[in-house]
Amino acid sequence: MSSKKDSQRSAVYKWEDEVFKTDEVWRKPNSMTLDQCERLANKVVADFMPEPVPVVMRDGRSKRRACYYNPDFAWNWRDYHSGTIDLPRWSRCPAIVLHEVTHHLVWWKYGANDNSPSAHGREFATLALMLYGKYCGIDTVEARKIGIKQRPRRVHFAKLSVLPKPIKRIYKLK
Repeated sequence: MSSKKDSQRSAVYKWEDEVFKTDEVWRKPNSMTLDQCERLANKVVADFMPEPVPVVMRDGRSKRRACYYNPDFAWNWRDYHSGTIDLPRWSRCPAIVLHEVTHHLVWWKYGANDNSPSAHGREFATLALMLYGKYCGIDTVEARKIGIKQRPRRVHFAKLSVLPKPIKRIYKLK
């Protein structure tokens, strides 16, 4: 992501905690294997990118938090043409995988230039809301209201027109 000030980061984390507070299914620690996380991430990527750039999951047991690295910061040949997500065991659940995939989709849409949004900016919050609704069944209207009413720092959302749209794929049987 860009090196812009990420002024909305703590507000987004607080909002996500509030949205998933009563939902043990989507935030249950270590509820998925690394392979399941990668399959979910790449399904989401395939649904939103015309030419999907795969996401590679790495065992993040040496990390304190889940972390996304865009292809510009590749560590080795395998990661060079993909986004990389480090997932410690506690973070292997759908909500956190979707949070990190949102970073990947926002990076893909805007790239890392002077006009790109901050890591947890309006575009990120809106796309995360859309993914939580589609893949976790969260009530997006209610979740958005929670973010807007949140104090002392409210979550700012972007207009839907600036986000990547889901792709309608036609599958043919061979």
